[in-house]
Amino acid sequence: VIVMLYDWSIDRVNTKFQELFGWSAPEISHFDHWWEKAFPDPEYRESMRQMAMDMVGNVALNGRESNPLVMRIQCRDGEERIAEARFIYLEGNGIWTFTDITELHHKEARLHQYATTDELTGIYNRRTGMAVLERAMSACRLARLPLSICYLDVNNLKTTNDTLGHAEGDRLLQV
Repeated sequence: VIVMLYDWSIDRVNTKFQELFGWSAPEISHFDHWWEKAFPDPEYRESMRQMAMDMVGNVALNGRESNPLVMRIQCRDGEERIAEARFIYLEGNGIWTFTDITELHHKEARLHQYATTDELTGIYNRRTGMAVLERAMSACRLARLPLSICYLDVNNLKTTNDTLGHAEGDRLLQV
């Protein structure tokens, strides 16, 4: 939690914020100080700033908690955390809450990889490959561009598996 005053100065941060991101309130006395540290990439920082300002504006107009905004935040030690941020206006103060969703994000990325790629070869599985091909065909049709497709088939894979073993068949597919 960050408690922010009307002039965007930071009044206090809670212990969990310090543990998670590594900064104390005196180190980031103004929201801009923390913003530059948390988002070192200028383009990403500006896009996050625009979204955050929209959140603050919506809360000011509607008088309630904002919708969540997912942010990639760089910690004091250089580690990147993924957090879900919300803004609340309460008794003259702006309250920013951050929920660490780094592990959830990594788990979702692994699940996405498992669902879209072949574990042995690392290439798209049939379902994902067909979806990518359909999108490419549609884009080429719209742009009136030609599309070339290369299809590879491994002949006699069963024979390789039966005579040399499945490990050799797997190695053949990986090459």
